[in-house]
Amino acid sequence: MTIHERITRIEAEIDHDDVSSVVHGADRLRELLASTPAEDAVPVLLSLCPLLHDLDSYAELASVAAQAAASPHAGTRERLFGEYWAEHARAHLTGDTPVPIYLHLLQTIGDDRSPELTHLGNRLWNPQFRRWHPRAFLDAYLPWAAPRFPTATDEDRGLIVARVLDRTDDLEDDDDRLAVVTAVLAWPSLDDPHWRLGLRHRLTAAATARGDLALARNASLQLADDATAAGELAAAISARVQAARIADHPEIAIRELEHLRDTTVPHTHDERLALANARLSLVDTLIQHAPDRGAREGEAVWRDLGDAPHDEIAHLAGLALARSWNELDPESRRERSTRVLSRFPSPTTDEIRTLLVMALNSRTRAQSELGDDASALADAEAAFALCTPAVPDFVRETTERNRLALQLRAGDYSERDEIFGVVRALVDDADATSARGDTVESARMYRRAFDLAQPSADAATRLVGLTALQNWTVDLLGAREYARAAEIARLSIESAIVDGGVGTELLAQAWLQFGNAVNRLADRPMARHAFRQVMAIAADAPSAAVEELGSQAAWNDAVIMDDGSQPQEALAAYARVITSVTANAPLTQQRRAAKALKNSAVVLANELNRPDDAAAAWAQLAERYANHPDPELARLVAEAQPHLPKAPSRGGFWRRR
Repeated sequence: MTIHERITRIEAEIDHDDVSSVVHGADRLRELLASTPAEDAVPVLLSLCPLLHDLDSYAELASVAAQAAASPHAGTRERLFGEYWAEHARAHLTGDTPVPIYLHLLQTIGDDRSPELTHLGNRLWNPQFRRWHPRAFLDAYLPWAAPRFPTATDEDRGLIVARVLDRTDDLEDDDDRLAVVTAVLAWPSLDDPHWRLGLRHRLTAAATARGDLALARNASLQLADDATAAGELAAAISARVQAARIADHPEIAIRELEHLRDTTVPHTHDERLALANARLSLVDTLIQHAPDRGAREGEAVWRDLGDAPHDEIAHLAGLALARSWNELDPESRRERSTRVLSRFPSPTTDEIRTLLVMALNSRTRAQSELGDDASALADAEAAFALCTPAVPDFVRETTERNRLALQLRAGDYSERDEIFGVVRALVDDADATSARGDTVESARMYRRAFDLAQPSADAATRLVGLTALQNWTVDLLGAREYARAAEIARLSIESAIVDGGVGTELLAQAWLQFGNAVNRLADRPMARHAFRQVMAIAADAPSAAVEELGSQAAWNDAVIMDDGSQPQEALAAYARVITSVTANAPLTQQRRAAKALKNSAVVLANELNRPDDAAAAWAQLAERYANHPDPELARLVAEAQPHLPKAPSRGGFWRRR
């Protein structure tokens, strides 16, 4: 039996997860070493090194590795492995960094692309290199790894891809992430779809973060293909859902999601969960663009999945039903809400708790509309009792408003302070006075309501007081009293920030009013600051109302920039409007996206002299909203048609509206 055969036999019997087995294997190799002539000892020495490392025997490791490196019988590769283990041991014994020696060894390896030295090189690019900035590390590592990837073992290919993903995640710039991932995806022999999955995920995320939705959609579709090839059906479904969500046109999204629903046959829990998410996305998209179909699809999802044995899937079915019940009459809403409440007798997770509160809120409203205020108040109280900090703010705020309104309607002021009724009545009277055109008297009443409410310990009373300020600001903006409107809006902002208990929607509305007022006063920097505040609030708040305020603010910000002085910044601002609108966004936001595409085309043609890019923007508008039933969007598509064959010359018909 040769020395290599004896080593292989010993190594095969070692269980590296069992310390006693490792100790026994090391002892057997020591015995073999003692009986082996010097000319055959190097393979035994190198086989012993990783076991000594696993046993933290660094002094012996240093000695054994040094013998291997210094042996006149060691070949170039064996000497390099010996030097690696010797330096590794020295670093552990002294605490010094091994990086300089590792770099020297990498230089010594040079252009040798053999699998053995690629394996050693991968050891040399070890976690010590995390001390380097990720950009610097990748700039050094990628040119080394790329030419070796085709000839590396599967183990080392997987390690190379994992190391690239690890350090790419540490990059701060989305453009850098895109560049790295795109370069690695182009490597030859990247033929295992499992290796590509992580890279495709990063490409999709970086493209989305940068606002390049076309690239993000294409990457999502490629990710779905790779996941399918890898046998990862759940990941494939999720990727196709992501691609549908950022489709240019809602009909494309609907068609792709319906195809997923009709053709996918799930076998595992994860696959069934992914398909349930896909069907929920279909309901969301239909509700925005074809509400009747959305209501029917929500009912179908509940019928198919509401009784699923796993609460996680049944919860998604409940959300599908919840998304659609606002389109129904009160009796149907009450019936659907009751079905959800019956399916989940207790809140076993935070997500189910939120769903139950939403169902109770819906049934509260339905029963109130049906004239059963007693049952409505009982549901409102039940929803209030279920609310915890785990329930999203916008859901809790709805619960509190429902409960407050029903308590007051029933004449129950027990939880309100003594001035709530006075403040509420004063605001109602002020609204009526404003509607009659007496804005001087209504202003006095709004101010009085705010002043009365401010000292209250009752958040509901203070909220009514802030509502008075915002109603007053609306009147001032309508009367073009912009300086006074800015002053009152600023008071609303300061009061909402200091209070903290009146919810995000009032604060976002106050910032939007302030931005509109100071913009009319030609204070563009302050207006942009205000609109950016609204966008920041909207980014953190899932409420549809706050998201709409954020969309208004993004549009206003873009229009401010579009004065001809900074065309590149204007384009960037319009791009934020465009990329924030997905296929299932509300119609008001779709209209803003279409107008942003039109205005981008005008900027590109008139101010930047880029007719091809202008034509592309017009084409995107026409493709995205072709055959849309909304008259305003249809008008914009018609306006785009003359510009599609070729970019028009710069002329007077390029006008914004």
